[in-house]
Amino acid sequence: MRNSCYTKARIAHRRNSDVHMSAPVDLSSLHAALVARPQFAAIRPDDLERLPDKGLAHDHVRIKGLRLRSQQPLVRLPRLSQFGLDALSNLSYQATCFERASRSGHVPELLDRIEPSEFLPMGALVVAEIEGGPVRLPEHLASMAECLARVHLLPVPERVERRPLADHGDPVTGIMGFIEAQAPFIKASARDSEAVRLLDEELAWARGFAAAHAGLHPPVRLCLTDTHPWQFHGRP
Repeated sequence: MRNSCYTKARIAHRRNSDVHMSAPVDLSSLHAALVARPQFAAIRPDDLERLPDKGLAHDHVRIKGLRLRSQQPLVRLPRLSQFGLDALSNLSYQATCFERASRSGHVPELLDRIEPSEFLPMGALVVAEIEGGPVRLPEHLASMAECLARVHLLPVPERVERRPLADHGDPVTGIMGFIEAQAPFIKASARDSEAVRLLDEELAWARGFAAAHAGLHPPVRLCLTDTHPWQFHGRP
């Protein structure tokens, strides 16, 4: 799961050109950063297994033959900040996402945090790997819904304690602002005319919904963004 935030959030939107993506981390650099920490001191370079690249924002590396808190550790290496944050702020934001959302029992537990350094310019998080495979639709729709519901039911801290997670003043208007910031890239990047048509329909619906519900201030809840089937990997 990525980028948990409160549904009353104001996110600083950045143009695609504002976001810098670092190169994939060298495993020897990752090994040097890890063995400097007591819990990883015994790992060997060949214990690090780079997982297939499935996105732009992160690399993932499994640490073979090691258990932390009885769980398989997985290193999550940011390559960019989707919110345009500096490396340390980005790492702190994501660490807080895992710490808070994992209380639902449906989001990986945060096991360790490695600060940005010469070896790892964007830093790294070590999270518990979720054993299993990608969801199968429609078979797993109920499980996906349960995951989201469990996160939304988590107690929300008082406003002063919600930082560093984003916090909208008006959730509907805030989310619509994020959608509008991304909308210009639909036609620029989509190659399938039917996909563009469907997205335009969704955008028109969202604008109508936002116009009808802006200012109504639904209850504040912790939410998950970028939640699509590939983001759900659960134990059977």
